[in-house]
Amino acid sequence: MSLRTTTFITDFIVAGCAILALIVVIPAASAASNRIRPGWRAWVWPLVFLSLAGSSICGGFATLAKDNEDAPLVQVTNLLLGLTLHWIILNSFYRVLPDTVARLIAPSVWLGYATFVVARLFSNSFLAVTIYEIICGGIVAMAYIAAYVKDRDRAADAIPILIGLSLTVLGVLINTFPFSFDLIILSISNAILFHLLQAVGVIFFMFGGNSSYSVKYAAERRRERERELIQS
Repeated sequence: MSLRTTTFITDFIVAGCAILALIVVIPAASAASNRIRPGWRAWVWPLVFLSLAGSSICGGFATLAKDNEDAPLVQVTNLLLGLTLHWIILNSFYRVLPDTVARLIAPSVWLGYATFVVARLFSNSFLAVTIYEIICGGIVAMAYIAAYVKDRDRAADAIPILIGLSLTVLGVLINTFPFSFDLIILSISNAILFHLLQAVGVIFFMFGGNSSYSVKYAAERRRERERELIQS
């Protein structure tokens, strides 16, 4: 099997995992949107998996077409990948910070993504994607480590998300160093290993994202009880 064919297949493996995760979390997101305020926060994880599925599908077709880094399809692939990370980092701030503080920080997260978009469009370099992924990974890791250390009994989502994040960052670092070699029946490259690690990472994100709804709902109920105690 050729290197291009294997890369194309692994792109769609990631897309398949993302679509599976999307199907799994949508019922939980729909139920949570009626219980969590503001309701739009419940749909962040479906947006994560939708963006990633779109990125992987575009990446697969870009590989099939042998597009270079400045091709429109490659640009869309990388911008959707950046959007995936944007949703994860935005969710992490709402996960660990009070809503009033998270709302103040949210515009900065959007500004960070806009900066990434400009850097990617004008540089046509994968380096912008790598730097953005590492920065986002560091911030998300600090947020969920803090949540786990603060109260591990109320952080069922933290460990799966941290594992998924670790696999993704490892894949990004591997993808930074181009290489390829042939095995008996297929070829292996940095991009293929990145996709495989990313696919496994998506499964852990799915578990973490699904668990996050019960965590968010429990936190919402605690806040409601505290308000009731204050009013009484």
